[in-house]
Amino acid sequence: MIWCGNPWNHGWWDLPFETVGCGELLSIYHPDVLRADCLALVEAGADVVSAATSGGVPSTMTECGHAGMACEANRRSVQLARECGAKVLGEISPTRNLVTMHGGDPRKLRNDYVTQVTGLLDGGVNFLHVEGLMDLANARIAMEVIGDSAPPVVMSGAVEGTMTLLDGTRATAFVDFARGYNPAFIGLTGHTEAVAHATGEVFDSGRSVDFVLVQTIWPGAEHRWLQTPESLAAYFKTLLEKYPIPHIGISYGVRPDFIRALRRIA
Repeated sequence: MIWCGNPWNHGWWDLPFETVGCGELLSIYHPDVLRADCLALVEAGADVVSAATSGGVPSTMTECGHAGMACEANRRSVQLARECGAKVLGEISPTRNLVTMHGGDPRKLRNDYVTQVTGLLDGGVNFLHVEGLMDLANARIAMEVIGDSAPPVVMSGAVEGTMTLLDGTRATAFVDFARGYNPAFIGLTGHTEAVAHATGEVFDSGRSVDFVLVQTIWPGAEHRWLQTPESLAAYFKTLLEKYPIPHIGISYGVRPDFIRALRRIA
C-alpha cells in the first residue's frame, strides 16, 4: 500500500496571511485547496492519506493566533480527506515541547494531545498516527491520552543521520518500545539514507517494521527537492528487494508524480 504525508506540503505557501506558518488552517480557510490536493494524491494511487494535522495543537497554533481553532481544524481536515476516498491518518506529532530532550512541560503536552485527539476522533479518522517520534516521553503521553477507546494506532520513529531518534534511541529500541503498545503498524521516517540504514538494522536484528516513509524535500525557506520520482522509485525498489515491507510512502514533500512512480513499483 502507498501512504503519503501532509498533502499541503507543496501548495500552500502563497496563500493569504491567515494560513502562513499554520497549514492546519487550510481545512477552515481554504478547504478547496486541501480537498484538491488530497484528491490528486488519491487519483495518483495513494491508499492512505494524512489529514495534514501534524501541527494541529493549541501550543503550536498560538504562534499564528489561532489556538482556539485547533480542535475544529483537526476535525475538518479529517473530514475533507475522507471525502476523497482514501483511508485517513490523523497525525499526532511530538510537537516542539520535547519532555526529555528540552525539559518540556508534560501537562501542557497532555492538554495539546487531548484537544487534537478529540478533533481527530470527531472527524472520523481511520488511524491515529503518533508520528515522527523523537522523544519517547512524548510518545508515552500521547498513548496515555489515546487510551483504549480509539481507532487503530500507528507509530513511527523519526531517524536521523546517526540512525537514532533525536533522543538517542536506536531504531531497534524504538521498535521494541512501540511493540509494547501493540499498535496496528510500526514504521520509520526520515531521509532516505538514514531510513535505509535503520531499516536494515531493524530487520537484521530479527525485528521488523510495517512501513517506511521518507522525505523528498528539505524543509526550510528554500524547500530544496532531495529526490525525483524516478530516484525515489529506484530507492524503494532496492529496499523492497531486501526487506518485506508491506507499506511505503512519503512523509514530507508529497506530489502526485511521486505517488504514481511508487505505484508502478509497489
